[in-house]
Amino acid sequence: MMKTMLIQRHIFLLVSVLLTSFSLFSPLSVFATKFTLETPSVLVGTDTDFVVSVFVDTQVDSLNAFSGELSFPNELLALSRIRESGSLVSVWLDTPKATDPSHIFFSGITPGGYRGERGLLFEITFHTSSEGKTAEFVLTKLQAFKNDGSATPAPVSANILRVLISKTATSSQIAVLEDGEPPEQFPIQVAQSPDAFEGKKVLIFATQDKGTGLAYYEVCEGLFASCKRAESPYVLKHQWMDVFLTVNAYDQSGNMRTEKLSTFSAIARYSLYGILGILVVLQLFFMLFRKR
Repeated sequence: MMKTMLIQRHIFLLVSVLLTSFSLFSPLSVFATKFTLETPSVLVGTDTDFVVSVFVDTQVDSLNAFSGELSFPNELLALSRIRESGSLVSVWLDTPKATDPSHIFFSGITPGGYRGERGLLFEITFHTSSEGKTAEFVLTKLQAFKNDGSATPAPVSANILRVLISKTATSSQIAVLEDGEPPEQFPIQVAQSPDAFEGKKVLIFATQDKGTGLAYYEVCEGLFASCKRAESPYVLKHQWMDVFLTVNAYDQSGNMRTEKLSTFSAIARYSLYGILGILVVLQLFFMLFRKR
């Protein structure tokens, strides 16, 4: 596990260097990149849902990579959903997700860089439980890197968000989005490096959904193979031969986008199987007619 996390961090740094930009914590800088936690109201009712949004203000810099961890009191709140729809991040190396009951980790890149005052990273929907208490949200382990070709760390700062849970607060209702569109089209490719994943071939894929947000991916290895849930980079089971590869991307509403990848050798091999199958069938028919 530790080895996998180390490899992911190395990949994160390498990609940011190639695309240009990255960040380290230094709140003393006048032009520090600001990560901000926001919610429509700091007073929420019990047994109700509310949304916390994570924004970034790059100040004067253009940035192309972001990472960090959000902590929240799981004894007061239940995590309902994480949504990346509309995010400035176009490629998630670690899609925002709970690493344990009270922490959410994220890391992603924006090829070409981003400069702006209120760029959305992602949104989290929480459900309240205990009343009369204050829920505190804190961002830690923050990194942001400049889009300058040298992976220069940008100084960062962040606010602390406090939300009071009270019976007297008016319960809010979150609008239910109607989403009939699948995730966006996306490329998939096979990569291999002696410095990552023990030199094994991996499948790389990523997309976005502008509606309700991405839910999960499925990978299918082979023309008639069953699919399994997976994340990118995905270590291929069939390392020794080419196969037809399929990636299904689902959004929170159940809409699916399918992308396929095949190589010349895979097509040739399956064509050969087909030809052999036809020859076997013809041979059987020939033998049956001869007996008659």
